Amino acid sequence: MALSLAEEKQTARLNKEFRDAQSPVLQAISNQVCGCCYIGNSWTTRSEADVMIEHLRLTASHDLLDIGAGAGWPGLYLALQTGCAVTLLDLPEIGLRLAEARAKADGMASQLSTVQADAADMPFPSESFSAISHSDVLCCLEDKLSVLRECRRVINANGRMCFTVIRLADGLKGTSMDRAVQAGPEFIRSEACYPSMLQSAGWQIIQQDDITGAFLASTERMIAAEEKQSESLRALRGDKANETAQANLRSRLQAVAEAGWPRKVEVLTPSDGPPLELAKFMIKNKALVLTVPFHNFKLREKIKKDGAIFNKEIKYWIIPGNIEDFDRLAEKYKKLIFDVNQPRIDLPGLDCRKDATLRRHTQDPHLPRH
Repeated sequence: MALSLAEEKQTARLNKEFRDAQSPVLQAISNQVCGCCYIGNSWTTRSEADVMIEHLRLTASHDLLDIGAGAGWPGLYLALQTGCAVTLLDLPEIGLRLAEARAKADGMASQLSTVQADAADMPFPSESFSAISHSDVLCCLEDKLSVLRECRRVINANGRMCFTVIRLADGLKGTSMDRAVQAGPEFIRSEACYPSMLQSAGWQIIQQDDITGAFLASTERMIAAEEKQSESLRALRGDKANETAQANLRSRLQAVAEAGWPRKVEVLTPSDGPPLELAKFMIKNKALVLTVPFHNFKLREKIKKDGAIFNKEIKYWIIPGNIEDFDRLAEKYKKLIFDVNQPRIDLPGLDCRKDATLRRHTQDPHLPRH
């Protein structure tokens, strides 16, 4: 599991935050501000978690995947309230161990699985889950598009995904942009707008709610609660670290108040077919698109040496249709080929089944084989 330097620093910081979050003073603040008594709840309130249950339509029959799960909030809460099975996935180990202890204490250990892994390269078979949740995680991840594609791969056809996310407001420029970025999580910037990324990853937005006002109110409550506990927090964090934490909260408040940080709840279902632009691209260029995990640097170097190229238009590695060893490479990397007909695509002028090149190499069981 290869991480970038920024991600390694982030994981180390989160591990420390989880250790600190076990203190009685921070647990009391969390309960007061967010209405929950879980360790390291980040920005998600209990009322927002209840809304996620409704949006995901969770029941005891569901298998839920919670990404960036931390110490189990809100994933454990969603499972506790509905009786569903839950898999918590994250990189910081300390948070996952805390989640296991909490599940045991709550008598729900049999409902829980924990996996320490990168959300951009998840170790699950396709269509493993009927629901996916994540709370303000995408704004903390470097490779958002790969994570969304992986979510699309592991959700079943009738599943739902619900998440909250902080993003940069459209049209931010100059000093307003600089302040919003500086105050934000490490990876609040994104290479494309969220609707575009979601569509590209094979998701359809069915509901979107703006919760910026509630986020502003909870940030104000957090600042007030920490000011009342300033002496205890200085003893816990140290003077300098506590000053930094307070400054970060004030910067967050300013960014939200200036509308530089809208926060939204997104509810999504898998789209009826793979991304339309990928289907168009593959047919037009007689090319095969490869799904290569972002952090698998060895694999990327290997396919590059074999003649695959990274296409900046669609942001995927491809095997060009005009390459001399096309058939050999298609066979060699058949497990990586984007399944253009999963689910099937039937669009006017874009029937992939009529294209011999794609029909020969895509993995759709509905397609005739040579």
